[in-house]
Amino acid sequence: MPVSSTPILNKSFFTPSQLARIMGTCRQTVLNAIKRKEIPAVKFGKTYYVPASFLETIQEDEANKC
Repeated sequence: MPVSSTPILNKSFFTPSQLARIMGTCRQTVLNAIKRKEIPAVKFGKTYYVPASFLETIQEDEANKC
């Protein structure tokens, strides 16, 4: 999954929609990955929240591949 080079905007958590927009994929793909436990998330009410640290980890992994 390609990761946007846009810096993370001082957020602690992202919704699946926000994460999908940043990662260049669709919301359902993010939700499926959360349900498969490929993306860490906490559920509050009906909404999942993904910690910003997950995005930072992906960005570091992408940087190390180059």
